[in-house]
Amino acid sequence: MDSKIIKLRGNSYTINFPNVGQILDIESLKSALSNGTYGDLVKNNTKSSNQSLDLIDAIATFSVLIPELKNILEVKSYLDLDLKTAKMVVNSYNKDYFLWFKELNDEIQKIGDEE
Repeated sequence: MDSKIIKLRGNSYTINFPNVGQILDIESLKSALSNGTYGDLVKNNTKSSNQSLDLIDAIATFSVLIPELKNILEVKSYLDLDLKTAKMVVNSYNKDYFLWFKELNDEIQKIGDEE
């Protein structure tokens, strides 16, 4: 399945598997949201750095794939999210999006390896 329904705040969003441009935008946004320290956060491997990475990954991904989400969450910037709302976004990312994305991405990688 190349699309997934994500539910946030009582709204359902159908998102497609990201294309190359969207993947690049997501990765660029991860760097921007972390002020260029994304790799350092990964290396730190502490509870707080891992929580920050979860926030960065969720915000970067959903802001590209669900651009209207910021308006639904009623914030000018994702950095203005309160912790309760941020946790809801991260939970949706981890439970609904990430497993689906990883499964499809792993399948795509296998196809490339076979050629």
